[in-house]
Parts: sequence; structure tokens; C-alpha cells
Amino acid sequence: MKKIDLHIHTVATIFDADFIFDMAKLSEYVSVMGLDGIAITNHNMFDRSQFDSISNTLDITVLPGIEVSLGSGPGHMLLISDRTNLDDFTAKCAKISDQIKTGNDAIDIAQLTRIFGDLSKYLLIPHYDKKPPLDQISLDALGTNFIVGEVSSAKKFIYALKNNELPTPLLMSDGRAKSDWEFKTRQTYIDIGTIDIRSIKIALADKTKLSLSDKDGSELIQVTPSGITISSGLTVILGGRSSGKSYTLDEISKYNDHVKYIKQFDLIEIDPEKEAQAFNDRVGKRQRQYGDSYLEKFKDVVNDVRNISIDKDERRVNEYLESLMKYAADTERQDAFSKAIIFSESELHIDYGEKLEKIIEATKTLLNPGKYSDILEPHLNRDDLIGLLHDLIIRYRSEATIIKKQEIANDLVASIKHRLGAMSAISPIKDVDLLEIARNKAKIVKFSSIVKEIQKPRTITTNVVGKFKIEQRSIPIKGAQDLKDISGKKLGFSDAFPHYNNPYGFLEALKSIDGVDPETYYKYYTKIEYNILNQYGVPVSGGERAEFRLINEIGTATSFDMLLIDEPESSFDNIFLSSDVNETIKNIAKNTPVVIVTHNNTVGASIKPNYLIYTERNIVEGSPIYKLYSGRATDRSLVSDSGDTISNSEVTLKYLEAGKNIYNERGQIYAMLEN
Repeated sequence: MKKIDLHIHTVATIFDADFIFDMAKLSEYVSVMGLDGIAITNHNMFDRSQFDSISNTLDITVLPGIEVSLGSGPGHMLLISDRTNLDDFTAKCAKISDQIKTGNDAIDIAQLTRIFGDLSKYLLIPHYDKKPPLDQISLDALGTNFIVGEVSSAKKFIYALKNNELPTPLLMSDGRAKSDWEFKTRQTYIDIGTIDIRSIKIALADKTKLSLSDKDGSELIQVTPSGITISSGLTVILGGRSSGKSYTLDEISKYNDHVKYIKQFDLIEIDPEKEAQAFNDRVGKRQRQYGDSYLEKFKDVVNDVRNISIDKDERRVNEYLESLMKYAADTERQDAFSKAIIFSESELHIDYGEKLEKIIEATKTLLNPGKYSDILEPHLNRDDLIGLLHDLIIRYRSEATIIKKQEIANDLVASIKHRLGAMSAISPIKDVDLLEIARNKAKIVKFSSIVKEIQKPRTITTNVVGKFKIEQRSIPIKGAQDLKDISGKKLGFSDAFPHYNNPYGFLEALKSIDGVDPETYYKYYTKIEYNILNQYGVPVSGGERAEFRLINEIGTATSFDMLLIDEPESSFDNIFLSSDVNETIKNIAKNTPVVIVTHNNTVGASIKPNYLIYTERNIVEGSPIYKLYSGRATDRSLVSDSGDTISNSEVTLKYLEAGKNIYNERGQIYAMLEN
């Protein structure tokens, strides 16, 4: 097995944060990680002189490569060559550099082929399950040259390795060889004798020839430079006190990215009152998005009525009626100015056609449905949609022209009426849009009925997490303090709250408070509360809060690449561990590597791990010596890196059952109790 890393950067380009190449650090990386071969793959360029210097310094195989910006996005792909014709490779890479000058520049597969010729001579490794990924059109254009894809984590590597529908995965560092380079265990073992393009490509055609560990088994992952190996499923670490169990977890966390690490005693409550408040705040923060979603449509309703002023509308109607009656009373005194038809003309009502705009936007969406195109295309003819959009735009332009003419006409009417009124002895009739006022009044009536429904207590969502239930409820506001809590500011709501049962009056009261954002008015009509209930429907106790947090923390691990848990039994009872935690962890371990430190048989044995690690500390000449043994849970013996062995059953009985004698004695006691 050869350990390789074919993705290393040694030159800072526009795609990198600025760094200075450090040859000593690269040599250290190769040595510490035990690499047999690497490739130098800088963004869209190849530095021949630097490559020669690196090759002459390192005593391993160094392959020349380039990371090319390709396709839409753009995505990235590694192109790696043999060392046979470096002059030719250097010249071809220079053409890439000439064409890609900025972060948005890219070439396509056809251009890449014109530059490099027969692509089958090279090893092509597109970003697959890694950002920025190469687009599907470019992948299809690669044809049979697309046999491998780069992934960003061990979790994704194992998933792709198991799935025959996915390309062969490669996990690589994508590291920058600089002085502060933090080494990570992102390398791949490949079953070849010689590190060259031909051998690598032959091996990549067979997924069984790849692994993340030099130990037997494709589902094992090396997670530290020192060689600590875990299962891609569930690994349990056993050992005595101060034998290095937690240190082992710390090392795994150090050399791997995107790790969920639940440390020992993290969930124990020191100050119950403060912990309860912090707990509610955390749960509320996570669930608040559901509350915002629940009130989203109501927000639109509030925004639609918040600029309506019933008092202003009533004044406009009264002014209109007064001017109308005065005009009627002064009819006998009409003069040449007041007799003009336009003197008493009303302004045109303008329909601004918002619905037509929405139809146009909806048609555009149908023309560009993205990932749903396969569903729409059989039912909708694209040419018909284009024709529809064309007709809608013509109609929109026509209506826009009419609206513009109406606006000009209204401006002229208003101007002429004003001048006629100034010269006439009779006052003109005040303009008023009675339709708009009637519509506003109807909106307020409907708004009030909607608010009454919003204010009724109801359960919004119920989420089950293990034996717990997260209940999100909408309840009426009980006082000014609730309103202050919603605002999150030091504002006074004592004058506004008395109007709470009058929806429109309450809105007007909110508008009078300086500091309340108009965009948040909708939040003050109901209070969203969050309750965590146990299996009996009762709010959780302090101990149950810790249990919920553990289940919740473990549950979020699916979005991480690895889960580490240090002695969960230190905070919880065996029934909870057996019935809730074990099941959750087993489900997580189906797709995410999980490592647990324990000395409890409920967790250690009942959970049925895939792999065991035993940590041992011995005092030799006054100094502690640490040693790790490991193996599958079904192996008779666990083996150390030096080849020493220890009985699996002996370790398991000693650290999960307090030894064979205690285990047998406990069995006898249980038998007597049973009888």
C-alpha cells in the first residue's frame, strides 16, 4: 500500500490567501504523515523551477500537476502528469495561465483538450463532493477520463466507496505548504507498487484497492499522523484512569476537520437556574426560525395595513362632503371659471397592474426551473412559454403607457382645477378616492378578524427528539413586559398594551413608539413560546435537560464529518443510555464515524461497536509510557503498533465489568434476586 496526497499547493495565487512557501514544512509534512508520493497542484499555473527543487529535496515520488478552473461556477479539477516530458507539460500549463487571469475566468473541456491533447495520458481528478465542484456538463464531457472524484472528508470517502453509482473517491489535503501549516489526516492509501500515472489509474478502476488506513479493511480510517485508526462506523475507546483516553480523542479532533466533540462533563449543570435560562435561550434560538415562518404571511397582512390611517381617511371624506355641499349651495353664483367641466372633474383611478408583473415573473420562473426542469418539460412547451412571455411583456408595455398617460392627465386636471379655483368665486369640490377609502376600511375589518385568530392559543409545531418533545406554541400577550421581551430593547409599552384587544388601535399605538421597527409590528400580536416536555408531557427537570441536550447534540452530528463523545455515562443513568443514547448513536454511525470513550458496559458493550481501542499506561523507570492496542470488536486479540497483543475479552471484562470475578459474582447476585 502506498500513501499518497495528490493535492498540495506551493504557490500563492489569486485563489489563495497569501502565503510563503516553506520547503522545511513540506518535508516535515511528508515525514510526519508517512507519505510515499505527492503531487504539486497549484491553481492554473506550474512553476517548473520550484517543482525541480522540491523533487530534488524530497526522497519520495513527486508528480507535476495543475489545478484548473473549468466550466460554470467555475469548478476545479486536478490534472496530473508523469515526469517523462516536463518541458512539454510546462509549456501547456503556461497556456492555461495565459487564459485564466482572474477568479471568474475558466475554460471548458474542449479548450482543455486543445491545450493538452489526449487527456487519457493524464490523471484527471475533478472536485466531486467538494467545493467548488465541477459541473455535470463538464463531467459528461470528460467521458471515460472521469473515473475518480475528490471528496472533502473521510465520511464522504467511505460513502462514495460503498456506492457503486459514484466515482472512485480520493481524499487529499488540499494543503498550503507554509510555516504554520496545520497537518490534517486527509490522504489516501492505494494498493500499487510504483507511483506513476498508469499504475494509479489502473488501481482507481477498482475501489477495493483504496482505503484510508494501511490496516486490513477498507472501512478503517487513519485519523492521526501517529497512526491511530478508527472504524468508519462506531469505535469504542477503553482504558484505565489517566491512560490517555481523552488525550486520544483530543488528538483525533486536532487532526480532523468539521468534528462534533462532546467532552466529558460538558452537559452537567453547575448553576441550575442559569442553566435553565441558557437552555431555554438555546432551544428558543434554534426553534425561532419556525416561529418566523409561522408569522410570515401575517407579516404581509400587517405591512399591507400599517400605512392606512382611518382618521386621515375620515378627514378626507368630511372635507369632500363639506366642499360638495358648499359647491351645491354656491351653484347660483357660478362664473365662467366654475362652469368649466374640468372645474368639477375627478381624477382618473389608476390600476398599476401588480398582478400582471407577478404573472410575468412566474412565467420567467417556469422558463428557468433549475433542478425541476425534468418535471416541467414534459408538460410545458418551452416555445409556448416564450411566446406567452412575449405577449405578456407587450401587454405590460401597453398598460404602462396607459398608466403614464393617466398620470399625466391627473397632473393636468389637478393643475388646471387649482388655477380655475384660484380665479373663481366658488370653491372646487375636493378630490377623494372613495374606492380606496372603502377598500381601506374593508382591509381593517379583515385585519381585525385575522388578528383575533392569531391571538388564539395554538400549538404551531411539535418535534420529537428521543423521548422528549419540543413544543412550539403561540399564546396571547399577557402584559407590557411580554412586548418588551419581544422587542429586545428598553422601550416602554405600558401605553400600547391597553389597546391589545383592538387590533387596529394597537397597531396605531405601536406606530407611536419611537424605536419600534415597522418591519417588526407583526411580532407584537402573539407570543411564541417553546417548551421541552418529557415522555409524560411535563416540562423537563434539570437532569432531563442534560439528557435532552445530549440527544440533541448527538442528533446534530449528522451534519458533521465525525462525532467524538467522552464518557457520556458520567452524567446519565444506564436506562437512559441504553434506551435512548445507544439507539441514536448507532443510527448516526451508519453514515458518520463515531468514537466514544467509556468504561460503562451499557455504552461500551451493549452498543455493539465495530472497532475497539485500548489505551494503556505503564510506569517505566519513573516515567509514564502510553501504548494503544486496537482491533475489530470481534477479534480475539487487540494489537499495538509494535505488534504486542492483549486479549480482547480480558480488556472488555476489566474495563466494562470491573473484571471477570466481579462479572461472575454480579451474575450470581442477579440470579439470587431473580429467585
